[in-house]
Amino acid sequence: PEAVTQMPVPQLWSFLFFGMLITLGLDSQFTMTETITTAIMDQYPNLRAHKGKVVIFASIIGFILGLTMCTRGGIFMFELINWYSASWGLLICAITEIIVIM
Repeated sequence: PEAVTQMPVPQLWSFLFFGMLITLGLDSQFTMTETITTAIMDQYPNLRAHKGKVVIFASIIGFILGLTMCTRGGIFMFELINWYSASWGLLICAITEIIVIM
């Protein structure tokens, strides 16, 4: 944000920058919700008639799980999730998948 203040018309660039951040965040949430609901409906095909309820249920569960990040131990919860979801395990799973597909 400090670099934005050095540009001509900094208000416009600030608006565009933070607008971009908001749209990236919303897009990530839509993708996660769609992934979870698709996995649930593939596992239980009889829920396809109730897609709206499944999406609402997944969103509520995600909201409740996200509330733990707003407590005093929120940074600890974030570090746990960050370490175990985006660490060596993810890399090993990706490499194993590539080897199996080849």
